[in-house]
Amino acid sequence: MDKRLQLLYIIPLGLAFITFFVTQQILFTGLAFAVGLLILQLLRRRLMPPFVDKAVRLYQAGKLDEAQDFAGRAIAARPERWEAYYVRALINYTRPDHAAAEADARQAIALRPQEASTHAILGQVLYWQTRYSEAKEAFSEAARLNGKDALNHFYLGASLYQLGEMAPAIPRLELTVKLKLPNPQLDLLAHYYLGAALMAEGHEEDAQIIFGQMRKMSKALTALKDDLQRAPITPGLPRLRQDVADLEKQLAQLPQPA
Repeated sequence: MDKRLQLLYIIPLGLAFITFFVTQQILFTGLAFAVGLLILQLLRRRLMPPFVDKAVRLYQAGKLDEAQDFAGRAIAARPERWEAYYVRALINYTRPDHAAAEADARQAIALRPQEASTHAILGQVLYWQTRYSEAKEAFSEAARLNGKDALNHFYLGASLYQLGEMAPAIPRLELTVKLKLPNPQLDLLAHYYLGAALMAEGHEEDAQIIFGQMRKMSKALTALKDDLQRAPITPGLPRLRQDVADLEKQLAQLPQPA
């Protein structure tokens, strides 16, 4: 999201800190924080294009038709702002309508090329269409702009893995594992891709260490398989199902701890 919006969160924290420093009273500190939050909300509404907040809330509630309507209104009101195109790309990606999602993601990038999330959503759309070369380029840019986001490195590494480019995939997947993904299912998958890439490059001992770490994550396999059952049909889904089947075989082959 826009760095100006991120900086707004300094307001309630700053007011609370100053108030406590001056008064040493928790009650007044809490009131200052509440006032700061109110100011934050008012400024957010001024900086954010109209209807975008509503579109985001509806999207998070799973009301995709209504969310898309408000995203469209936001674009009509402020066509020069990238946020509404980004939100509508997310909505279309979820539906899934990949052609529309790609068009919105590319427009968001055209309006704000320095925003990592716009490149990331384009990469997601391309990845699940098995357009791995294009996805690699999109996630390369996302990772360059935001190298702290493990998801950018994961999908870049996964794109390289799917292309058979194992050597460059390894450092990206190693970084993914180091940064730690927030989703246990993806974390398990990242370990599998890393281990398989290491094996393909002849680093068998290192691969076995990574595979051994998967044993502690084995509970995530059930959730991952459940996710596959609920996932919308996309060109990339059969490849993922095969990867998960291979992952399950690899887990079954691991020696049991003494």
